[in-house]
Amino acid sequence: FRRVLFRSSPALFNPDSLDTDQWLKVFKDTGFKMVILTCKHHDVFCLWPSQHTQHSVASSPVKTDVVKAVTESASRYGLKFGIYLSPWDRNHPEYGREAYVNYYRMQLRELFAAYSEKQPVFEMWFDGANGGDGFYGGAREKRQIKGSTYYDWPTTLKLVQTMQPEIIFFSDAGPGVR
Repeated sequence: FRRVLFRSSPALFNPDSLDTDQWLKVFKDTGFKMVILTCKHHDVFCLWPSQHTQHSVASSPVKTDVVKAVTESASRYGLKFGIYLSPWDRNHPEYGREAYVNYYRMQLRELFAAYSEKQPVFEMWFDGANGGDGFYGGAREKRQIKGSTYYDWPTTLKLVQTMQPEIIFFSDAGPGVR
């Protein structure tokens, strides 16, 4: 299982149908007011064509920008849109080092620049991803970080607020969820 999780190929992302309007219509019909999309989880596959990694939809057979599709569907159905971008990257060779935090922030900038035009990003989820087993640049090892300091959350939250001043944060790293 772990071998597939960490060394998975973007070619595995190959849904035979993808209907985000159907998803968001169901949310709307059942009373939801917003949707938060996991744009990238710890396995680091990006549901948008990230310029910072090849582990994204751009390298998959489908090539569909899922983040764009969900934001457009959310707009059509009058739902607010939120982002979850995992701070832990089980494949990046620099995870656990300062250079990785800069990489993570580049992906945040990329998401906000590309997907907040039609409507603002309403909420941003962060979690206490503290490392663990991974294939960090091909090296299978365990990397632990101190979650309260490694990501420099105050700087990261300030970065997001410069792009989206009214955003709500859900985080175990500091202030948020007004």
